Amino acid sequence: MILKIRYEPEELTLLRFLHGRMRLSTKDYSHFLNLEKGFSGKKEFDELLESP
Repeated sequence: MILKIRYEPEELTLLRFLHGRMRLSTKDYSHFLNLEKGFSGKKEFDELLESP
């Protein structure tokens, strides 16, 4: 049972838009990938908790 909806962090949304429009520095790109992996992992964990 999910008690509240998980929203995408604002920083991830911002970096996703910037990545589409420009080349991110190596540090920013690495941070972007870590945020992507972390958020997708949290979503997968939520789905595991929801399944019977």
